[in-house]
Amino acid sequence: MRYLDVFTPDSIIAASVPFGNEDPREAAYNNAAYALDRDDVHILASVENKKVFYIAAASEDFAAHLNAVTPLAAALPGMKGHQGDGAYLAISESGYAVVVRKGDELYSYVGDRQSVDAFIASHDVPTFSANDAAALPWEGFRIGGIKRAERVARTTLLLGAGLALLSFLIWFGVSVWSNNIDADLERIREENSAALNQAVVKLRVISGQPVLQDIYEMQRIIALTTNAGGLPNYFKIDKGEKSWKVELPTFVLNDYIEQFGKNLTLKRDTEKNILIVELPAKTK
Repeated sequence: MRYLDVFTPDSIIAASVPFGNEDPREAAYNNAAYALDRDDVHILASVENKKVFYIAAASEDFAAHLNAVTPLAAALPGMKGHQGDGAYLAISESGYAVVVRKGDELYSYVGDRQSVDAFIASHDVPTFSANDAAALPWEGFRIGGIKRAERVARTTLLLGAGLALLSFLIWFGVSVWSNNIDADLERIREENSAALNQAVVKLRVISGQPVLQDIYEMQRIIALTTNAGGLPNYFKIDKGEKSWKVELPTFVLNDYIEQFGKNLTLKRDTEKNILIVELPAKTK
């Protein structure tokens, strides 16, 4: 029988977040990484009602528990042992940990038994002892690199490969039909070398064009918006001047909003219960 390393660190957090059109696990990771203030997190997640429910903890806490599992996975909808709304209680690293499922929300708390019981009572839900039989392994999760940079690099490499292939086909086709193979080969080698040098120069120029920088900025704003469960309203570029507007949930913190940039206007739409963040067009 395989030994299960049942382990729930004190750094555990739990929450539920909307995920829009992005990958649910990525949405859970982004939220957990922000809440824990670190890139490396261990996470378990499930999806219900257009929300991703997750429990997470700092990866550094698993240095001595590489194959750890947690019975608190039962607090996630759809997981083994899940019994709906309730407080799922388990032993933590130094005391007790509880994850409360109440409707579309998840809450967590770690402490001694008395404070944990008080936390459970404040949510007015039944208590379930998380069973080790329902334990699932923690999964390390980290977004490596900047995806936008990867896509740009991939596109540049493909374009360069395409130019090289085109040059080779030109060389091959002309050589086959030439009567003076040696002379043609030398001439085509020179032309091919010149063409490739020009292609490299063009690629360098293209990668630094303002329009690409504007596209990168637009992608960054959209990513920040969707990661927070918001919606982009518009993004405009008029004679080099950018302006945009996005709609965010009201729970988004100021520290997160600051990542959008400077010179922003922020207002609350009470009718829609959303925050509107806008980079207005410059007045002329």
